[in-house]
Amino acid sequence: MRSSVRSALSVASAAAILTCTSACASALFVPPVGPGEPAPGAAAAWAEATRVCGGVTTYKASLRVSGHIGGERLPTTIDIATGATATGIRLEGRAADRKIFLLAGTADEATLYLDDGHRSATGRPEDLTDALMGVKLGPGRWLALLTGCVAAPPDFISGARYGANLGVTTPGGRVFLARENGVWRNVHGEFDGLVVTYRRFSSAFPDEWRLKSEPGRDPSIELSVRVDDIASGQPIAPSVFTLALPDDVTPMTLDDLRQSGPLHRKGR
Repeated sequence: MRSSVRSALSVASAAAILTCTSACASALFVPPVGPGEPAPGAAAAWAEATRVCGGVTTYKASLRVSGHIGGERLPTTIDIATGATATGIRLEGRAADRKIFLLAGTADEATLYLDDGHRSATGRPEDLTDALMGVKLGPGRWLALLTGCVAAPPDFISGARYGANLGVTTPGGRVFLARENGVWRNVHGEFDGLVVTYRRFSSAFPDEWRLKSEPGRDPSIELSVRVDDIASGQPIAPSVFTLALPDDVTPMTLDDLRQSGPLHRKGR
């Protein structure tokens, strides 16, 4: 996030600290270890931290994604236009003004279309995104990640205190909360062998975050995500979550996608 020079530096430093209070706290967060201490107020803190994200019904944004998958760097930064609801998911990936992939569907079934060779695969969205990038993303989890809730569903099971921070256990993972600008905010989550850290908030939703695999997970993942053009609560037409495929499309299996997709991982 000479006396006159010292004064100017002091003012600049104070301004930087104040500016960084909300924007940089998440980037510096290190998850604590151990069982923690009893936290009677954890349920109320969790309700506060998820009050906005837990009520989101629709979400649209533009993402810029870079990093590594399976030890290989992505060939370029990927721009992803996304739309999400609790039951629908859409991801449209582009790089250098060229379409790479388009995935759309519901929690039960989605279709992935690859522009190179006009290939497509059909299955549950979790299976398609796992084959594509090594991360299982159904509509509920994707919406929770985008909005900062992390947990899907965001049901509270238990909480523990770690100094000034809280750790909350949910049915789908664990989330750590920090107090920022007088309110509780989710800053770090762990689920499915993955870790998400929210680095910057300029509104109720995160606009910069990192998704990284825990040690030993296969495939390894380290992705940086920057978010722009966030819109929530606006209607999304059902047609957004369907694909009209070209007539010359070539079907492919999930194994084909793992081995030869645009984000393929060698050795899988």
